[in-house]
Amino acid sequence: MPLLVLLVSLCLAALAPGRVCAAPGERVAGVAGAAYAVLDVDRGVFLFEHRADEVREPASLTKVMTALVAVEEAPLAKVGRVTAVAAATPGNRVGLVAGERLEMWELLYGALFRSGNDAARALAETVAGSEEAFVARMNAKARSLGLQNTFFQNPHGLPAPRHRSTARELALLGRAALQNPVVAKIVGRTERVLPWGGRGRRLQNINRFLQLYPGATGMKTGYTSSAGYCLMASARRGGRHLLAVVLGSTSSWQRYQDGMRLLDAGFARCQAVAAANCWYVVQPGDTLYDLARRLGLTVEALVKANPGIDPDRIRVGDRLRLPKGNCKEAGNSK
Repeated sequence: MPLLVLLVSLCLAALAPGRVCAAPGERVAGVAGAAYAVLDVDRGVFLFEHRADEVREPASLTKVMTALVAVEEAPLAKVGRVTAVAAATPGNRVGLVAGERLEMWELLYGALFRSGNDAARALAETVAGSEEAFVARMNAKARSLGLQNTFFQNPHGLPAPRHRSTARELALLGRAALQNPVVAKIVGRTERVLPWGGRGRRLQNINRFLQLYPGATGMKTGYTSSAGYCLMASARRGGRHLLAVVLGSTSSWQRYQDGMRLLDAGFARCQAVAAANCWYVVQPGDTLYDLARRLGLTVEALVKANPGIDPDRIRVGDRLRLPKGNCKEAGNSK
């Protein structure tokens, strides 16, 4: 099969949600993670995956769901009183003190910037009154996102018997979080000065990916001895927004290497797709007039490229040929 025909075939297949724009089982060289997935954030298409449906511990990637639920269910200015139980949460901590009062947005930074388990617990109690009630909301949100293999038992990600997810579903969770402007802003920052009960406190994001990768937009690190080193990482390049999830990598540095290699491979794949694909699949709400405007063309030019088409009656799923030189410009043709 000629290379161009093969590329076009692969890229057209990728236009269906959830399909892979790569050969099934294709590995990305140099990635040590036990499972991974690379997702096109804007289109919801998986570009690469390996053992992406294998159920594993998500470690502190859990806190992405914690933040998303908190932001959706309570005002950022809501004040919470840190309980003794929250302050004593084991593992990574931001150093909360029992009895101190903090606004919810400060706890969000503590959980996402410093990966504070104490901040995640305090956030849950502030929003829902108890950790148990908040976790129920996390699982309800997982179901609403269609995450069938994801279940949470706490808001921080410390090991628990049924606390689980998959690389694919964590990528879909990350996509939902990036679509929330509050969460997206926090995970993309490297430093923030917080009021912290009037004492003032400067927090730095422990996610080194933000400094390591050009175009990085977020997201979150995770680690437990049983989960291994985990990373959810997003970046923009050439009009694309991609997200990679790595689970069970071998070291802190290796997870960053894994994330960067996966995103590099994803962006390279997108570039090949854009170069090869000269078709557009009509989406709900599309009109020929809107498509012509996006491409900077006339409707007549599109009609000429598609003889016999009725410009007033294009249907969802129709394949439209794009005039030469416009392959990179149309939404899902890239």
